[in-house]
Amino acid sequence: MVQRIISRHSIFILLILFLGVVIVIGPTMLDYIGNSTMYKYGLVFSYEWFIPWAFGLHITVGASSVSNGIIYWFIRAKNKRNRLTAFLIGLTSYWQLISGNEDLIWFVVFDRGLPPLSKVWWWMPQHWVVNYINPNWQWTTLHELIWIVTFNIILLLMWCIWYYKRNRKV
Repeated sequence: MVQRIISRHSIFILLILFLGVVIVIGPTMLDYIGNSTMYKYGLVFSYEWFIPWAFGLHITVGASSVSNGIIYWFIRAKNKRNRLTAFLIGLTSYWQLISGNEDLIWFVVFDRGLPPLSKVWWWMPQHWVVNYINPNWQWTTLHELIWIVTFNIILLLMWCIWYYKRNRKV
């Protein structure tokens, strides 16, 4: 009986880890192909292809994130705590894309380092928003790093609160 539980638990952990790697590395590789390799073959940036590509990327990562949460929830007991855990797993997976962690991985792994802190990240939705508010404002590497740190702190706090509430004595 114990061996069956350990085996089932190990398979579950490996599946979640595999899906987590796919969610982070897969889109990062696609991002590299779309934003580096294709330019070497003459691709010219256009919102005509970028918007559907970005939308597809977000749908794919979102679906993978929801799948991670659902897999956890189906395998674990159907209680409130596991429902919250499943939600946090899905949110953590999706936040890798919207928090900027995926961009950070892209630059560090594929571009061999971050651009200068003053480089404008014109392709980011945040840049479009700040530029709409004031055309003189720019979204730079420094702003993106602050964005990434902020998202990761919020996510870490959510997991710490979850852990505290899970382990507190009533």
